[in-house]
Amino acid sequence: LREQVVSDFRVFVGKTRMTNGDLVFGRSMVNKESIEEFLDNGYKAYGQRTWVTAGDESLEKFQARRFVTLTPSEQLVTIEAEYEIVTHVGSVVFTLRTTTQYN
Repeated sequence: LREQVVSDFRVFVGKTRMTNGDLVFGRSMVNKESIEEFLDNGYKAYGQRTWVTAGDESLEKFQARRFVTLTPSEQLVTIEAEYEIVTHVGSVVFTLRTTTQYN
């Protein structure tokens, strides 16, 4: 799962500009809100693949435990998120911390 999340994120932010402000239409840009939306959509997709627990309640738990920090001056994105993995033995929470530096 970790490799898939990181790979998906690399594709998402590839060749984009990072901002703490609003996104400009027609420009390839990311901000905190767009990254959070991307992570939420990814969580839903992983739920459809039965990699993580699916459903509105699980998504709300994921959203409450995911944190995104952008530092454009250092070209740095830090993401901390917990993914509730589907298993036969019960619930397992997998904490993933990803740091991406643009330069």
